[in-house]
Amino acid sequence: MTQYDAGKRRDTVTGLNPGAVLAAAGRDGAGLDGRSLVCSQPVSGGCISDTAAWQLDNGGRVFVKADRGDRLAMLRGEAEGLAALAATETIRVPELLAVGLDEENQRAFLVCEFIDVRPAGGGDDFFRRFGRRLADLHRARCDEPTFGWSADNHLGGTPQKNSPSGDWPTFFRDQRLEPQLRMAAERRLASPRLEASLERILADVPSLLEGCSDRPALIHGDLWSGNYLQDEAGEPVLVDPAIYRADREAEFGMLRLFGGCGESFYQAYDEAFPLAGRWQQRTDLYQLYHLLNHLNLFGGSYAQQCEQLAERIRP
Repeated sequence: MTQYDAGKRRDTVTGLNPGAVLAAAGRDGAGLDGRSLVCSQPVSGGCISDTAAWQLDNGGRVFVKADRGDRLAMLRGEAEGLAALAATETIRVPELLAVGLDEENQRAFLVCEFIDVRPAGGGDDFFRRFGRRLADLHRARCDEPTFGWSADNHLGGTPQKNSPSGDWPTFFRDQRLEPQLRMAAERRLASPRLEASLERILADVPSLLEGCSDRPALIHGDLWSGNYLQDEAGEPVLVDPAIYRADREAEFGMLRLFGGCGESFYQAYDEAFPLAGRWQQRTDLYQLYHLLNHLNLFGGSYAQQCEQLAERIRP
């Protein structure tokens, strides 16, 4: 834990001026008016932004995420996602306290409620609860009949377009798979073999998604095992959303790729909100989107896995 030197006006963990950040949170009605930072402790789990738990002079704690100033839009998108998930009143997310720019240090920041979370576990009981809560989220009423969102956001550090569309296969092809393919080609990360498979898949998307739902659902959008946690009571908590309205099956792309949910999770979900036939086959396509994003974010170590999955995907 880092003791904060108020004279330096800069937290060494996040690069932020705590006084400016807490004042902004106070102005936003977070009840932090006049508070000051005592200690800052790094929080692990992310690979893009700097994160810390700040202990305040009143004994309370807040969670703080910080990044370069030019990534303010990315943190604003995350803040909007947290607010949208919270509004469904279906599954716990940290309460948003503030988002903004520390102009002195040119650092973007996000401040949230601190929840004493730990990695998901505890056997079948937790995963049954998680399955039911996620089904509740996907079943929550969507006011908009279109797929997408009111603003673009980010998947990890990758811009994610969300222009509304009334047709899910078209949305997924044009705003999810195709941008990832073009990015990989421009960065010379896609082999001719992968490019050929992806061009075939783009042409086949309507057939590959045959049987999908025409009902938009709000999804978390980036639900790998580091983004679903459990709180002190063993209840699921979601963090770091990349929300949009989607076919709910798209949620399972990341869950089945980088998750660890056992059969009890899927049984509980299906009991609460039954899944349509062939959903597992369609999930391969959603896994491909996340694998391509990892290829573009982290480089060629994901190339072979992308190639193998793309070749396996056929109508």
